[in-house]
Amino acid sequence: MAEINLSRLTDFLRVVRAASNWYDVIPVVLRLQRKVIVNFRNGLRFYYVNDLFSLEHFVEQPYRLAQVRGRIVVDIGAFTGDSAIYFAYRGAKKVIAFEPVQETYRLAIENVKLNGFRNIHIRNEALSMNEGEVFVDSKIQNHHSFSLPSRTSVTGVKVQTCTLSDVVSELGTDEAVLKLDCEGCEYDLLLKSDDQTILRFEQVILEAHSGTGSLVKRLRELEYYVKVMDIKGHEISEEDTRALALLYGSRRQ
Repeated sequence: MAEINLSRLTDFLRVVRAASNWYDVIPVVLRLQRKVIVNFRNGLRFYYVNDLFSLEHFVEQPYRLAQVRGRIVVDIGAFTGDSAIYFAYRGAKKVIAFEPVQETYRLAIENVKLNGFRNIHIRNEALSMNEGEVFVDSKIQNHHSFSLPSRTSVTGVKVQTCTLSDVVSELGTDEAVLKLDCEGCEYDLLLKSDDQTILRFEQVILEAHSGTGSLVKRLRELEYYVKVMDIKGHEISEEDTRALALLYGSRRQ
């Protein structure tokens, strides 16, 4: 319990830094209210819900290397829409986002509507190597840690799956940006998808959860220029052995 409270306190202190009405969050933190609208100092607005709120994209901005202006972004692992809204805010032409957990999917829809973005399309689907459907446990407590292989269920909510090749067939461009934060599915999607599917993306930015070695090798084989970073977006050595890291690949150096 103490660890959970510390986490919420850290979130609250970050809200104080980023929001003009930070004091409105206090009743939610104290569980006297379920959610409240937070007004960011940059003009954006988000619903604050305990355990379903993230500021990293607007404070640390770990995806700042991605050149998204005028481009289509495919956002796999949308959570509550924070990354999709970040990309649209930075000028993305269109964002196609995937979030398989219904509670976070619904909150993502609300956040997109709250900010008036018409170029963000959130889908309640999961990316997989096969088309079909899976049952996702609707009682997952930490929705930001969803991994399709480990969080499927036989009694949860039925969710459609699609493949990365299905997604790229809709793009109509070879200058799209692929963002992956799906708690492990990045390995299957990058290592098992065919070369032509990956090469439809001019840039790839992802969060790697079990090391970067195989992912760096795969992207370099496809002639991407690659940078390895910590989770705040600062470049680190490729020899760094930390399990959790960011990876940015671009076909233009």
